[in-house]
Amino acid sequence: MKLCRFELKSQPGTIRSGIIYGGKVYETDGSQPIAVHEAEDVIPLSPMGQPGSVRFFRQGDQRGHRPQYFYGNPNSVIGPSQVVELPQEVGAVDVEAYLAIVVTADGRDVAPDDALAYVLGYSLAVVLVDRAAEREEQALNLSPARSYDVAIAFGPALTTPDEIVSNFINKDDENLISLTASLSVNGVEVHKAEADHLTLTVESLITAASSSAPIRAGELLLYGPLLTGSPQALTQGDEVRLAVENLGALFLKISETL
Repeated sequence: MKLCRFELKSQPGTIRSGIIYGGKVYETDGSQPIAVHEAEDVIPLSPMGQPGSVRFFRQGDQRGHRPQYFYGNPNSVIGPSQVVELPQEVGAVDVEAYLAIVVTADGRDVAPDDALAYVLGYSLAVVLVDRAAEREEQALNLSPARSYDVAIAFGPALTTPDEIVSNFINKDDENLISLTASLSVNGVEVHKAEADHLTLTVESLITAASSSAPIRAGELLLYGPLLTGSPQALTQGDEVRLAVENLGALFLKISETL
């Protein structure tokens, strides 16, 4: 099931929820369908409200056995199909693609065997990164912070766990997630890969996040990058599309003016 939040183009300002199925959006009242909308008639929103926190688990940052993470800015989270205005002091930015995991319940010291019960669903995130700010942070031996402030685009829908069972593979007695992802800029594919380099389990991310502080319902865990390769510098007017099998496609555009 793919859960979504949206507005109607004919009635902007009223947030609605529903399910995406067969290319249409089925609006619900929380339990029952109440209307059916064509995809072109809706404005997609983030599939959930603003998260209480955002934690980044980056594959290249992992040391030892416990997954490591840093915090992102919840105020930087935006929905899909958004136009992003770059801050005055930011020029070109790079783009990173992540698997987004939404927590469904509060928990503390969650055991690995119980961890998947804390997953509400999966989605996509396109993160704009200010590499100049990142270099400053690295020179000062700081964790990433301001460099990841530009934008965290999230969506387009929240895919429930039952729909991506086929994307889990067993390797060395661990259930790892495998996804085919592609990134396009201005309609040209720049990266495509099977994201089989992700060596942490979803269970380990939940367990690590809940070991030093409680996790809360609605919290966002980002794991990736899904694609590795040469940096992809973006400038004004660029359009980005991230597509991942079974999770959909996420768009954003860099504003043409500062």
